[in-house]
Amino acid sequence: RCWLFLAHDSQIPNEQDYLTTYMGRDPIIVVRQNDGSAKAFLNACRHRAMRVCKEDFGNSRIFRCQYHGWTYGADGRLIGMPFREQYDDVLDKARWGLIPVPKIDNYRGLIFGTFDEDAPPLTEYLGDIAWYLDASLDRMPNGVEFLGGTVKWRIGANWKFAAEQFASDMYHTYTTHKSPYSILSRDELDHDPLADTVDGQQYSSPWGHGFGWWLGDDDHPSDAALLPPVVLEYFESTRSVATERIGDERRRMESHGTVFPNLSWLYSAMPTIRVWHPKSPNEMEVWANVFVDKDAPQEVKKALRRFTALTFGTSGLYEQDD
Repeated sequence: RCWLFLAHDSQIPNEQDYLTTYMGRDPIIVVRQNDGSAKAFLNACRHRAMRVCKEDFGNSRIFRCQYHGWTYGADGRLIGMPFREQYDDVLDKARWGLIPVPKIDNYRGLIFGTFDEDAPPLTEYLGDIAWYLDASLDRMPNGVEFLGGTVKWRIGANWKFAAEQFASDMYHTYTTHKSPYSILSRDELDHDPLADTVDGQQYSSPWGHGFGWWLGDDDHPSDAALLPPVVLEYFESTRSVATERIGDERRRMESHGTVFPNLSWLYSAMPTIRVWHPKSPNEMEVWANVFVDKDAPQEVKKALRRFTALTFGTSGLYEQDD
């Protein structure tokens, strides 16, 4: 019944681009349509429920079931099957297309879907968490894009552990991450880069969303103290534009948040977005992407991707702490 994150626009930029994901335990295909919209379908043949797509992503005009050969268009329509003459008098193909996700919507390039036809509009569901999302996604006029592929790994824990951590636990930062901060900080720093994390604020939504942050100091940065020089220079060069768009306070937010139930993100020196896919009561699969300003120079994108992998990749320093 919730709105669940499916994909980002930058992951399926062209007509008939697709990406496979999950809504809970249900496999889903997200497909860019010829009119530019996105649709999502249950990744299951209507004949015997075999998956019609086994790839993580790609571009295709059709999806064909490997079991009996039923074939669907990128718009989900059933367009053919072997020995179709045997079915012509008894099968109405218009009724047997892929099962669609009935409600799809987009916020700042994030594509969401819900199986609940009576769910409130996405903007109502997000509520005030959208104001905090904008601090990460609306800093520049053309928004953000995801870089590279999705990194995936499994953790032997219930998915709620991770979602709740990102929604509400800023308190662990000063203690848990003390070691990597010390290792990564520049030698010439004359202050404790974690000092700013002591005084912060927390937002909790009646919908289950949560967001925690402290305000970075431009003269004595915390997370930013760790960044490669090319990234620091980029942030300094775009400071006035970001401040004009989202205000000085949101520009300086060093933050983490969760859109209930299982979409989380960090925005600071390590811009990463996560989906916590439940696999069992005792196991989750983490899907992680790096996001950056779409119009940032390539050297900045490369540096942020590498730095985020170092810190919050599968074997990243902070990832192992958490």
